[in-house]
Amino acid sequence: MDSWNAAKRYATKTTGKVASGGGVRAARPRARGARTLPMGPSFMVRRTALIQEVIRQVSSAGIGVVCAPKGFGKTALLIQYVDEVANDPERGNVRLIDAEDAVVAELSVQIEEITETFAAAPHPAIAIDNLPPFEGSDIDAFIDVLRDARAAGIEVVVACTPAAGELTRRMGDAAKFGAQQLKIQPREFAEWSHVLSISASLDVYTLTQGVPLLVAALQGMTDQTATMPQPVESHVVDMYRTMLEELNRIDAARYKLAAMLLLAGDGNFSDLARAGLDASAPELRSLLREYPVFGEDRALGTFTCLGSEPGARRQVREGIARDALPLVRRTARALLKAGRADRAVALVDEHLSAKEAADFVDAFPLLFAMRGHARFVSEVTARRHEAGGGERASLMLELAVYASSLTAGDYRLARAVGGELRLRVDEVVSATQRQAWEEARLLARSVSHASGLDLPAVGALRKRGSAPRGIDCEALEVHARCRRALIECGEWTGDAERLLERVSNGLQGDDAVDIPLAFLRCDVMLAEALMGSLGHIGKDDAELAVADRVFRERKLAPLVNYARLVRSARRLLAGSPLIDERAFTDAGTAALRASDLSLQLTATLFAGWQELVQGQAINARFRAQQVLKLADEGQPYLQMQAGFLERIAHLCGMSRGAVREEAGLQDLNRKDVTPAEAWECAACLSAARDDAELAAWFSLHKETLLTPSFRLFARLAISVLGPRADALRRMLPAGTAPYYLFDEDPKDEEQPLFELFAKDYSEEEVGRVSIRLLGGFSVTRNGHVLTDTIWKRRKIGLLAARLAIERGTYVTRRTITEEIWPGLDYAKARESLYSTLSTLRHALGQRKDGPQYIVTQGDGIAFNSEFVDCDVVRFGELAREILLGHLRMSSSQLISMCLKVESLYVGPLLVPDRCTIPYFTHMRHVLQTKFIDCMIRGVDVAIEEEDVNSALWMIEAALRSEAGREDVVRRALQVYELAGRYSDVEEVYRMHREHLRRQADRAPEPETERVYRQIEGRRLRYGA
Repeated sequence: MDSWNAAKRYATKTTGKVASGGGVRAARPRARGARTLPMGPSFMVRRTALIQEVIRQVSSAGIGVVCAPKGFGKTALLIQYVDEVANDPERGNVRLIDAEDAVVAELSVQIEEITETFAAAPHPAIAIDNLPPFEGSDIDAFIDVLRDARAAGIEVVVACTPAAGELTRRMGDAAKFGAQQLKIQPREFAEWSHVLSISASLDVYTLTQGVPLLVAALQGMTDQTATMPQPVESHVVDMYRTMLEELNRIDAARYKLAAMLLLAGDGNFSDLARAGLDASAPELRSLLREYPVFGEDRALGTFTCLGSEPGARRQVREGIARDALPLVRRTARALLKAGRADRAVALVDEHLSAKEAADFVDAFPLLFAMRGHARFVSEVTARRHEAGGGERASLMLELAVYASSLTAGDYRLARAVGGELRLRVDEVVSATQRQAWEEARLLARSVSHASGLDLPAVGALRKRGSAPRGIDCEALEVHARCRRALIECGEWTGDAERLLERVSNGLQGDDAVDIPLAFLRCDVMLAEALMGSLGHIGKDDAELAVADRVFRERKLAPLVNYARLVRSARRLLAGSPLIDERAFTDAGTAALRASDLSLQLTATLFAGWQELVQGQAINARFRAQQVLKLADEGQPYLQMQAGFLERIAHLCGMSRGAVREEAGLQDLNRKDVTPAEAWECAACLSAARDDAELAAWFSLHKETLLTPSFRLFARLAISVLGPRADALRRMLPAGTAPYYLFDEDPKDEEQPLFELFAKDYSEEEVGRVSIRLLGGFSVTRNGHVLTDTIWKRRKIGLLAARLAIERGTYVTRRTITEEIWPGLDYAKARESLYSTLSTLRHALGQRKDGPQYIVTQGDGIAFNSEFVDCDVVRFGELAREILLGHLRMSSSQLISMCLKVESLYVGPLLVPDRCTIPYFTHMRHVLQTKFIDCMIRGVDVAIEEEDVNSALWMIEAALRSEAGREDVVRRALQVYELAGRYSDVEEVYRMHREHLRRQADRAPEPETERVYRQIEGRRLRYGA
């Protein structure tokens, strides 16, 4: 043992003798506090408080027993105990014995010899490490030896594993130190992190649960780049395997309990209760006390094993499956009974045969489908068919295939299997079969209304002795009823929220997908939008984005399309940028395949609003007319919304004269109107600028117009109408106006004294000269590019560029001559300057009675800012406001300014020169740096505002300008991840790495590496 050899060397150094020889008095003073010991990571931190407690209790009892599993630092503790005694001026005589594989007789002789040697020494001590698990009479004999040594005045400290627990139990007169006491306590973490150079950003306790060996394995780690660092993973596997081997030898009952906990990985103890695991059983309490490596939370009744799911936990499970396969079956069944399908699927898929897997599906036919494991059911069925030939599947297995095909959107397969099931309806006999059958019928009605899919009823379920109705049945029933009432009639009872709250209070399972509850959650989010309250749009949008990845990975087409529709509808009504252009179209197509007319019309309606926002009024009106044509009297809400969309789209496409004619036909004496009809009339009057009639209509129907449930659609209509809704905006009460206006909508307010944005130079004034230097050199006067041959002279362009960059600031003649004519003496350079200035005035068209483009003052020369402007100057003004932030701007305004900078900076500074003048070279670098800084600032704000499109636009501009900057690459990786473009993440990182290798022969910065690894980890976790 390498650690023991190191311990022997240290014991020799502290006592002056080998571990088996005599001891001498140490000359050094007693050690205090933390210090580094000359060992590996496991021995580096001195545990002063624990050592002092051991010395105090052992001094009182005479014998101490340290009992803990491998990895809890028993050897390190004994070495530090020996060091403490050896450096005590009042003691100093101590021995350290390695008892690995020793027998009682050998240890007895050695202890007796030490006792004789230390007969005259004051308070000597013996430390015995790696004590083997003795049996029978050997235990009593060894206890007698220890007590004899104590009687001779010698302190004895023994370290062993729980395998020697019988010795510990029989020594009631000894001081005992268990594994829980050896774990690193919260107050010690700071000291361990300091000595071992562990980054404070690491969640040390979650990674290690305080086990000393695992904490030591984190030595030198500065950041958590993976779910579980590899050194810790290796030690976790070794520790769990050693524990299982030890338990298998000494206690079969506790071995089974430990194996089941490791197979489950984490969860509630109650999850495994059906498999015989009682959280209050003495065996389990003993296991958790002697082997505290299961992360028990007694208050919540939960446990969490060490290691990551794809790493250490999986390796440990594989070992258990090889040695005790029946425990895998037992644990999987218990997990399925507890509703934890994901963990059970992992166990069944990894370790059980096709027949056994089919038996599990047969026993829990609907659970696998409801938790999104349609692909697993399909694979199990195919494997069973290959292994079993042409044997007919059981009724429950066919029912599982039927339900799974429904959740996957494979209606052709569902129709075929449904036909087979209708022929076998007489086989539905037991209560469990009846409940599964009814649940499958509810699922069919929830996801599709296509003919030939439904199953026949099998009679009443609520007979005496029948199984209670599950939460999945109730959720599916509530979903079907509430969604239909919402999108057809505009009614929402809140039953879905109450059911979700009840389920959350009951701590429903931790599966990644719960299809009935996912449908309910989407219903609630859609209801919030249609009822006029979006809630936490950013949080809910992120939740739907994460869920969408999992739904796509499981290939749950109906749920994917519904979630996309809900997410896009909420973003549309919130005025957020479009990120999924085909969401409504795909949802409508899926609803058509499922014969769900109401959902199809809802998708068509939102697609029309989306096209209207994009300026396609004709298409939007056509979609509204489609909905009006197909919706019947039983769908009044769809009819109302379609009529409103049709009128707003019609107003957007009409001429002003036609609008006025239509406004004259409005019946302003109507009393009972719906919110949609009230807003239609108000929008028409506003577009026609009939302010008096609009004021009267608004006053008469104010309560109807301000109905909260219609405010989001009204806000959308006001936004798309643009200036035609100005009169309507002015009519909104001050207190409620923010609910009806997007942030970018114009508001009727006074103009500020100073403009927030730089002046718009798009309108050219008469006689005004504009010089462009970014991306190319050109000079424009009165909106026309000057193409005279004079401008082809290099010095003319250089002088114009030099003065344009410093527009309004005087540049001395000496500065100009030294920069442009560095090789000439000052006199000749001044003559060249005078000649070039004269030519430049002529090229600009400067005359005595006209605009004075070039002005002089003393020895300085400058462009007149009243008549000359330059894109570099405009760029500088915008960049200053973006980077310094002197003006108070909203996020949308800052993004808008950054996009203006991007449109202005079409390329680096270019002048008629070959980059030989240092001033222009320096300015080129300065401007490029400012541009990239502006883009990064805009990207950061766009990410905060979830404006992915703007972020993409700006980061790609930054990459085009400078692809080698590490901060640009990091932002690019983050933005491409948000956009779901993982292939671009790979490409950007690969090109950056190759660029650095070629240009600088180095790797990317650690921060860039960390960002990339985190993105890769999330991609692998969600299966993107």
